[in-house]
Amino acid sequence: MFAPTPRPTVPRGPAVKFAILGLLLGILAYIAFYWQGPKRIVDPTETPVETPVIEAPQLDRTILAEARDATREQRLVLEAEPLSHLLEKALNVSPPVAEALGRRTAPVPVTEVAAAPDRWRGEWLWYRGRLEELAGPKPGHPVRGYSIWEATIRTSGDETVLVTFSLPPEGDVHKGGIVRAEGFLLKIRDLTFPNERNTVPMLVGNSLLRDYEAWPPVTSLDPAQFAGIRDGNHVDGRFEPGPDCSIGLFDDQAVPLWHLGSYALHEEPRLTKAEWREKPAFASKAILTEALQGRMERGAPVRILGQFVQARTQRAAPNPAGIEDWTEAWVQIRDLGGKTVPVWIPGKVRPLVQGTGLEVNAFYYKRIVYETLRGTEVITPVFVATELEPFVLRIPEEMHHIALWLGAGALALTIWIFLSQRRLAKQSSEAQQELARRRRQRRAMELANGSGAGQGS
Repeated sequence: MFAPTPRPTVPRGPAVKFAILGLLLGILAYIAFYWQGPKRIVDPTETPVETPVIEAPQLDRTILAEARDATREQRLVLEAEPLSHLLEKALNVSPPVAEALGRRTAPVPVTEVAAAPDRWRGEWLWYRGRLEELAGPKPGHPVRGYSIWEATIRTSGDETVLVTFSLPPEGDVHKGGIVRAEGFLLKIRDLTFPNERNTVPMLVGNSLLRDYEAWPPVTSLDPAQFAGIRDGNHVDGRFEPGPDCSIGLFDDQAVPLWHLGSYALHEEPRLTKAEWREKPAFASKAILTEALQGRMERGAPVRILGQFVQARTQRAAPNPAGIEDWTEAWVQIRDLGGKTVPVWIPGKVRPLVQGTGLEVNAFYYKRIVYETLRGTEVITPVFVATELEPFVLRIPEEMHHIALWLGAGALALTIWIFLSQRRLAKQSSEAQQELARRRRQRRAMELANGSGAGQGS
């Protein structure tokens, strides 16, 4: 009788079991932390998909060519048809449309425009200065229901700019105040009344905006600047929203936000990373409740640890803090059950991948109420920060050594399993060959015994 040869098996034992378990855990960890499908990079300056496409008004260059300013006699004359054309086209130019028209981040020097009016005619320009003269309303507007207003401003460079517009100036626009004029360049003008002026650019826009004397950087918070914020109250345990709860970033262009924005721009870089790490993290229900119930002091510094969701940047309204753009970003905080909070940033931010981990140094501002996609209203605190800083996990040097030892151990275990498998395969092959040899030997013996029995009979 021949004993059956046992089949070779995979090496067993605690080491192999731990190796297989580690491999499975590694796969699960990869799926949990890294397998998120295709990631989308969000550029805050891009127009959101759901926002309607903004179309800039198309000017009739044939009509604009009727405006002539090559000689003093031509500059003294104001052509009616080009003026009416630009008044009508400028009437519905909003800030996003002005951006689509190519509004520049800084005024074009008056001397440059006066030297080449044909180059700049029909371009959307803007200037900031002190309001010297204001006249209107006057008849003759091409659109029924509107009148013509005229203003003269003196820039900080002691240059004169004329602007003609359609909407009555707001109450805070007054002679001697700082204003901002925006509009299409019509022509270069010379005037003799009420004062003689030469080679003055004339813009045609829709309104005259109030502007401000530039502030010095805000180095300390003034609680009086926040006294007018009405973002609700808690009465008998219930939150009653105030009128400012429904005002979002791009409508909340006033002194309280400018004050905190300027302070953030000054204070945030002044503190070191170690000093910021000592500030409370906005990551517990207790601190969330403190903010929602109005017990958190405005301007209080906090650290927001979360994931980037989305952001949107728009041009800032005229302001004394020198802020040119505002960005509204939304950050999801896992420690608060996935709650998202808005962060308002006085400036532009870099394009980010959705889901990027962030460590945002921020200052508490106010509360707002917004409607979710499910139609429910949610109250949330709003923070002001200067940037969206990606969170980088710093691995200590000891962890690198541990990782090297673990990697070496895993490599050694893999080699051992490979060699064991190779040895077992060799043993299996030898056993098969031995079994075949014994079978052949047995058949030969049976044949020999059969032949002998036949001869004996």
